[in-house]
Amino acid sequence: SFPTRRSSDLIHITVQAISLYLHRDQTHRSVDLKPGLRNFYKIWLWWSSGMSPKQDLEWIGLHRKHHAKADSEEDPHNPESIGPWKLFVLAYPLYVKEVKKLYTRKVGSETEYAHYTRGLSNDTTFDRILNSLPFVGLTLSLATYSILLGWFGFVVWFLQFLWMPVAAGGVINVLGHTIGHIPYQTKDTSRSLSPTTPGFLGWKWILVVLFNWGTCGEHLHNPHHNQPGSASFGPSRKLNFDIGYWWLVQFNKIGLINSIRVSADYGH
Repeated sequence: SFPTRRSSDLIHITVQAISLYLHRDQTHRSVDLKPGLRNFYKIWLWWSSGMSPKQDLEWIGLHRKHHAKADSEEDPHNPESIGPWKLFVLAYPLYVKEVKKLYTRKVGSETEYAHYTRGLSNDTTFDRILNSLPFVGLTLSLATYSILLGWFGFVVWFLQFLWMPVAAGGVINVLGHTIGHIPYQTKDTSRSLSPTTPGFLGWKWILVVLFNWGTCGEHLHNPHHNQPGSASFGPSRKLNFDIGYWWLVQFNKIGLINSIRVSADYGH
């Protein structure tokens, strides 16, 4: 019974780490996680996805560049210039290619990497230890899943490894700029993947649950682009429910967060 009851929870923690730590805490600074929670997510990504703190900064740099260059030829996630199917299917190799560009291209006198990761650091003793053990995390997670789940453990392990480039890089950046609706007029093509009305027998609520489980609220892409400095991706109610913000509220209640910034436009 463990695979059916717990494997989805493990994957959702990976999605949490991406959305709450990499995206809201580090990229946009809309929430300030306390070191204990932040380091937990660092370890989890190192363990589940093979990402070191150095690679966390590369992810952050690319996402900041995405917001700065949205829909332009320089946007690392632009489905129009790259091609939606290519961006979706080749999300991982394209991501690696764009990371390399961060270190070679310049913004003024500094590299894009230095420019888009300004104010952040991965040079603590804790970070250096994780940086020095790049494949140990993935090896440990594969061993753990195999012991707990048998052959199904490899499936869960592989899904977690792919979740970063496919869900974060492919699904959100392709679908979030090509389909869906536009509740806020922004300067880019960002769209929201949330349903607009409850469907027949409420079937669209299933989409709300799946999107929140699979992206931790990142499917609300247009509201996020409208107010990137907000920890909540839009009015977090009903069909626009943002489970990522809900998690932040719960963590704040038990003292794991220093501060949360939410746009007044989103009614919190």
